[in-house]
Amino acid sequence: MEHITKAIPEKPYLLILEFKGGEVRILDMNPYIKNGGIWEKVKDWESFAEVRVQEDLGGLEWPSGPDFCPDTAYRVSRPHEFARDISQVLAEFLKDDKMRFCLDWLGVDLYADSQGSHTASHGCSP
Repeated sequence: MEHITKAIPEKPYLLILEFKGGEVRILDMNPYIKNGGIWEKVKDWESFAEVRVQEDLGGLEWPSGPDFCPDTAYRVSRPHEFARDISQVLAEFLKDDKMRFCLDWLGVDLYADSQGSHTASHGCSP
């Protein structure tokens, strides 16, 4: 089961969603808003922007009543282009031995965490 951890509203009726595990996706709510029904309650921007994540279920909800299942949100959303581009660049970057040498020379340590994400540590302390 999917679980949303963060929701950021963007005009026009888009939501930037972060899912458990760190994946970032874009959910276009325009088709729902245009169809009306319960979504009429969040048609004005101020109401739409009040979206929040349900702590227990990891879905979306609005104070005026509508809610959105996290599994459906994942299924109908698309990957955030910036997040996908960065991961592709990083994957290519890590394949290059010259880049690894430069990072080592600069004192940057790249390592994979338990989920396979790469993190940079420059060794400097505040």
